[in-house]
Amino acid sequence: MSSDSRALKIAISSHSGCGNTTATKQCRTTLSLEVVNYTFRDLAQDLDLPFEEIQRQAAKSRIYDLLTDLKLMRASLQSRVVVGSRLAGWLVEADLRVWLHAPLEARAKRIFQREPDNTSVTSPFFIERCSAISRNRKRYLEVYGIDINDRSDFDIDINTEN
Repeated sequence: MSSDSRALKIAISSHSGCGNTTATKQCRTTLSLEVVNYTFRDLAQDLDLPFEEIQRQAAKSRIYDLLTDLKLMRASLQSRVVVGSRLAGWLVEADLRVWLHAPLEARAKRIFQREPDNTSVTSPFFIERCSAISRNRKRYLEVYGIDINDRSDFDIDINTEN
């Protein structure tokens, strides 16, 4: 960490494929911050379950959301941290809230490139990942009362298409 020990918390939120992980890593490098980027993929690994199973079960049970977000919120209590997740901007007391967005086509291309198990953009898993926004919105409203379409508390809104 740099000699600057002033507290700084940044929350970066986005839909899948907008560059959240890349942005949090860049903040770590540039600002010497700890990174918290805990997702369903991390939870699946911790629980020794396939990621696809966590995705399916999350539609039926809110426990996966709660486990993921509790771990994220606890880790975000550090004094110098950048937190990246879909809900970081709503769940973390941050000095700076950043929303990343990109058109569906750009997000789909990025997701397809990073998902090694997908051989086709027509695979059900791939289509599910790209089209989950309205379902996620409903889930977050039910679980937390958060409307992910309301980004009025965000300080910066960045288009990451290019």
